Amino acid sequence: MGKVYACVGRYAANPYTIKKTGIHVYCVEELCYYIRNNAYFMDDDFFNNNLYSWLDEECDLKALSKLLKQKAKQDRRIEVLVRLLFEEVHYCSADELRETEGLLQTNRSIPGKQKLKIRADYFLNLGKLAMAMQTYEDLLSRLDEKKDVKLAASTYHNIGVIYAKMFIYNEAAEYFSKAYALDGNDEHQICYLAAQRMRLSDSAYMKLLQNNDFSVSGIVEERISAAKEELKMSDEIIKLKGIKQLNTEGAVQEYEAGLDRTLEYFMDSYRSSLEQ
Repeated sequence: MGKVYACVGRYAANPYTIKKTGIHVYCVEELCYYIRNNAYFMDDDFFNNNLYSWLDEECDLKALSKLLKQKAKQDRRIEVLVRLLFEEVHYCSADELRETEGLLQTNRSIPGKQKLKIRADYFLNLGKLAMAMQTYEDLLSRLDEKKDVKLAASTYHNIGVIYAKMFIYNEAAEYFSKAYALDGNDEHQICYLAAQRMRLSDSAYMKLLQNNDFSVSGIVEERISAAKEELKMSDEIIKLKGIKQLNTEGAVQEYEAGLDRTLEYFMDSYRSSLEQ
């Protein structure tokens, strides 16, 4: 069971929006939670006048806001301000605070491009595809493909993943191909073939294989077969089988209602995968 922290100040009527991630926080404890769990890509500009004003006006933490503002005039390093914030809120143990400080200090030594990649990956893992795409594109504009080969290849690959999640397989294949051209990693080619497999007819896909030397095509088929087997056992497919049985038994109204509910479920799932 997780720790429960006593509320400091009040719950804000208007949240504070963390610009770089678009996340809203409603109290100082949520702010501390965000910092602790995202210390690996935070910057020294996280603490600013807007945050101080929010703590003062929305959370009724005038003394804390003043303390942070005064400290920032002496030392703007984020680990210094986080220590003050956590100690005043009594947010975590001494060991956890030292761990957070260490992450913040390590983060300072990470190059800006790598930090941007970490942020984009964070959005992708959360399913925030639009924000991930925007951040990857920003990163690409700063990269030199000849110097940043691995980073550029990984970025192209993950853009391909985003397009695949949106079922835009032609664009996905293009970006996986770009990634493979840069560093020759087999995983890029596997994903390229998987995207082509999803968009092409069987005959067109076989022609693609015949005209090119893809040593990983067998791996693609193995993964697709495994995915199909997993899908057969999924809750949604089991529900669909039950709905089909209703139709067989002549329960037309129940069959149609079941289809409507299942379609709504899949539509909601799809919309959630594209949530910004």
